[in-house]
Amino acid sequence: MNISRSVHVVQKGDTLNSLAEKFATKDEAHLRAFHNLYCPLEDLLETEVAAGKWSKTYDKVKILDKKCVTEISELKCSTGGKITILKHGQQSQSSKSQVKKANPREQHLYNPIMNFEEFQEEISSKNNEAW
Repeated sequence: MNISRSVHVVQKGDTLNSLAEKFATKDEAHLRAFHNLYCPLEDLLETEVAAGKWSKTYDKVKILDKKCVTEISELKCSTGGKITILKHGQQSQSSKSQVKKANPREQHLYNPIMNFEEFQEEISSKNNEAW
């Protein structure tokens, strides 16, 4: 790419193709790349990005006829690398029946400070708490 770093004030009717011809560059993509490399961030020219296809989607549920993406889903980025889901908006919550079924010895491994058997008794005796 052989473009000088001169300042050009955009005129009415200028297009990327006409400017590429004026600066004798290969095409508008090369002009866009040069501009985005050397011009201020607020002046960046958008690039046309083709919509990618997510991989590792959840196929059992569809919303608006589209598959759901999860934490393991990946999208190939047009500039290289991959795009993944870092944090989703869903939260899990234990129910009374799940607390009753849980193994206290196993739960002690996850949280050794808590007496899980005592917690199970407390949960089963309280019927007015929302779980």
